[in-house]
Amino acid sequence: MPTDSIDADALMIHGCVNDTGHFETLSVVFPPHFPQAKFVLDSLAHWQLRPASQNGQMIKVEVLLIIPEEFE
Repeated sequence: MPTDSIDADALMIHGCVNDTGHFETLSVVFPPHFPQAKFVLDSLAHWQLRPASQNGQMIKVEVLLIIPEEFE
């Protein structure tokens, strides 16, 4: 992604990691009207993480991803 595509120091994405380790309800919260939002969110939909657990049970957790601007 070109560095000039984000008019900010970072991209912020809000959502949840469910009990199977997949993202759900993701949305770009900053910068507003990010042109590549669909591309980024579609890419993250393919990720799988280790789910959080509490008392031995896998649980859903809220997350805020902060992706810094890439420098060359």
